[in-house]
Amino acid sequence: MRLIITLMFLVAPFATTQAGGESSTENPPNILWIVAEDISPWMSAYGDDTVATPTFDRMADEGVVLMKTFSPNPICSPTRSALMTGRFPTSDGVHNHRRSRDGKGRDAINLPEGNLTLPEIFQANGYETFNIGKDDYNFVYDRKALYSAGPDGVPGHIGELKGPSFDWTALAAGKPFFGQIQLRGGKGQSKTKYEIDASAITLPPYYPDVPLFRENWEGHYHNIAKTDREVAEILEKLELTGEADNTAVFFISDHGMLMIRHKQFLYDGGIHVPIFITYPNGIDQIRKYGARREELISLIDLSAAALELAGIPIPEYFEARGLFGDTIEPRSYVPLSRDRADYTFDQIRGIRTDRYKYLRNKYPDVAYMQPSYRDEKPMTLEYRSLKEAGKLTDAQALFIADTRPAEELYDLKTDPDEIHNLADDPAYAETLAKLSATLDSWIATTGDKGQVEETDIEIAAVVARWGELCVDVRCVQYREEYGDEEPSGASGVIKEGL
Repeated sequence: MRLIITLMFLVAPFATTQAGGESSTENPPNILWIVAEDISPWMSAYGDDTVATPTFDRMADEGVVLMKTFSPNPICSPTRSALMTGRFPTSDGVHNHRRSRDGKGRDAINLPEGNLTLPEIFQANGYETFNIGKDDYNFVYDRKALYSAGPDGVPGHIGELKGPSFDWTALAAGKPFFGQIQLRGGKGQSKTKYEIDASAITLPPYYPDVPLFRENWEGHYHNIAKTDREVAEILEKLELTGEADNTAVFFISDHGMLMIRHKQFLYDGGIHVPIFITYPNGIDQIRKYGARREELISLIDLSAAALELAGIPIPEYFEARGLFGDTIEPRSYVPLSRDRADYTFDQIRGIRTDRYKYLRNKYPDVAYMQPSYRDEKPMTLEYRSLKEAGKLTDAQALFIADTRPAEELYDLKTDPDEIHNLADDPAYAETLAKLSATLDSWIATTGDKGQVEETDIEIAAVVARWGELCVDVRCVQYREEYGDEEPSGASGVIKEGL
């Protein structure tokens, strides 16, 4: 029987709701997000014992593991933007990587009036907010408006990038806090080599089993182990505050690992992410539906879940669904999107169910491996060299082909590696039609803004930022008609006040 969530006025069991929608609790919990870049769920809690992850094991033992959480987008800035808005990237137009970075405002995205970001909602309910590390949001915002705390009383600080280090633990003595601590995760390039049985590693069939690919695959395990230790250090600091029992800790990854066919693409290697949540004082609440949850979850649902645990009503404009309330609405599918990444133009839409993955490629005549930031990476060069030498199997050559199918359909039960496209198989015609119609309905219902091509003014911002690196026909035609654009000088998405 399907359970239906009531979005407004949904509060945690220990909370009451005041007039105006604000929550009131006797001792509201802190909410701490630890957000790692580019981490896949290769941990024992997910059935992978290749490398020891004692901290994640502890979080699994003491909290909840979300087994089937999928990022709405396999690229960092659209996903991080969506976590702040509680909405899918395409709903607000934040789907293109590094939008709103143009100093002349030509590609600026402003959120709908009245739609507060997650940190602003927490502030409106009496919380301090902070962020240490990258933010990377594709909409126009004032960092000081989102984050109230920082070093020396200066709000909006990003401790990883500039300024003095920020002792976030000092906040525990005052208001409750919603904090974000960003980790490099899969980008961390661990110098410490942890104990790994490399001989036990089996590469997926879409990768050539050559030393360089194996080395990079193994390197992800080292980065996971390094991240596990960093999370342990954060939890130790939290213990020192005396607030650990009253803090809900979320470990989150923005998307899958940094390897070919994973990051930036909608196969599970790019979108399946690990999620651990602990909350000692609220253990009964977070485990109400189990300690290991197997239902489909979109990563954006964690935005609603954080509000639930704080006893704050979920706004009506959120597309995120609650996870810890009295009633929930399970997802029958997770919608997926990928659009422009830097100067690489693309559009892929997808539907991920428990059994099937449906993908729709808007540009089937364009290779998956268009010109991109990966071009000079050793793995890319090796991959192209192996193709030219005729040393790739059919499965390994799929992703480096000159074209791609307009539609892709995979039976994840029999083909978890997503290499046998069933889109043209008559036996799956009904499944294909159903998922295609589901995608059409989602696009229409949410008003997918990626269906509208970027204008010349917006392309001007791409040309200004990337110059000759952008060889896409849109950039070429723009330069032919208007000439080159001078760099606009903006490095972030900021309103006045930073």
